[in-house]
Amino acid sequence: MEEKAVSEDASVAGALIMEHKLIERMIRVLSRETAAGQNGETIAVGLLAAGVDFFNVYADRCHHAKEDNILFRELGRKPLSPEHKKVLDELTGERHERRILLDALLAADERRKAHGPRENAPVVDALKAMCKFYRAHIEKADNHFLPSAMSYLSREEEALILDKFRRLDSILLKENCSRQVEYFE
Repeated sequence: MEEKAVSEDASVAGALIMEHKLIERMIRVLSRETAAGQNGETIAVGLLAAGVDFFNVYADRCHHAKEDNILFRELGRKPLSPEHKKVLDELTGERHERRILLDALLAADERRKAHGPRENAPVVDALKAMCKFYRAHIEKADNHFLPSAMSYLSREEEALILDKFRRLDSILLKENCSRQVEYFE
């Protein structure tokens, strides 16, 4: 299933929800791997490395940068309803938990690399926690915040935010391509 690129007339909420769908796809892949690991099967090293990279680069540096550093910052300047303010504060506060979960996954993977496939349990636990966190985060953002919070933005503000999203995507794409070339040099 192919994700569509953000079109010129896309909404900020629509762009972030599309990115959530890609994150959900990775969660499904990693959940299958978690189930395999719980059944005593060895977790695929390449898949785990790709998952860690996905959460580091795409989810954290790209998607969460758009939420935390662009949209949530802009909405934080608005006179939000108490309900929207509460959810915005929760979503913003989750960045610390995300980092802890990703660090735990990285540490568990390092232990597994050092001690072999018998060290699956910490990796499985870290993957389960990461998947659970993202499911809750996405549900909260998509169903309890993003669509209704867009009413605080004018069309011009939304267009500016979408432009910032595109510029961030462009920067990260160039960084990723440079990193790939440097790897092979």
